[in-house]
Amino acid sequence: MRNLKTHIILTALALSGFLTAGNVPGYIVKNNADTVWGTIKISSFGKISGAYNLSGIETETYYFGVSFKADDETKFTIYYPESLQGFAFQYKSTQYIFNRFTLNFKSIVTSEKQRNRFLCLMYRDNNYQLYRNVLIDPNNGLISVPDKWLRFPVYYLYSESKGIVKVEKSKKYKNLQSLLADYDFDSRFIEQLDKKIDFIDIKDVLKQYNNWLKNN
Repeated sequence: MRNLKTHIILTALALSGFLTAGNVPGYIVKNNADTVWGTIKISSFGKISGAYNLSGIETETYYFGVSFKADDETKFTIYYPESLQGFAFQYKSTQYIFNRFTLNFKSIVTSEKQRNRFLCLMYRDNNYQLYRNVLIDPNNGLISVPDKWLRFPVYYLYSESKGIVKVEKSKKYKNLQSLLADYDFDSRFIEQLDKKIDFIDIKDVLKQYNNWLKNN
């Protein structure tokens, strides 16, 4: 139930967060795979964190929704993960790409065990894609900073043949090597990895593997 309340709060904040946004060119991909070009709202102020991002823009709300106006429209509409396959825009020299996935969550409430989220693309090659989700906990238990919401980045590995998986230690994956093997990484590459390699190193490992494939 607490997770449901948190989701409601975050959705409300996402709605209000776009009120202070600027505009950049971008596009959305509808559920029927149509690509629509237009304008996406951005902001340097995070309504969830309550702080300005002085070095760029806040991306917290994009995991829950995006405010978009097509070129032939006059008003912005907020789209949630259920209504889009994804969206993208560029701010300065950085490309932001968000795609929708259905993720599994631990919950005693059946309706909360699977939820749609926009995930941010962090890396992509011909074989794999790496995405980031951000979990936000308003009840962090920190008495010294009661108004500070904790944010936890969570990474997901995706391939067309295997689908999407959370990159973390679990009953199935005792280490990163076991996850890589399950996702059809070449055993020769896995064997030469440092034994101390951890799940947090997944992005570097993907880059190494892509270069390794070019020479093997």
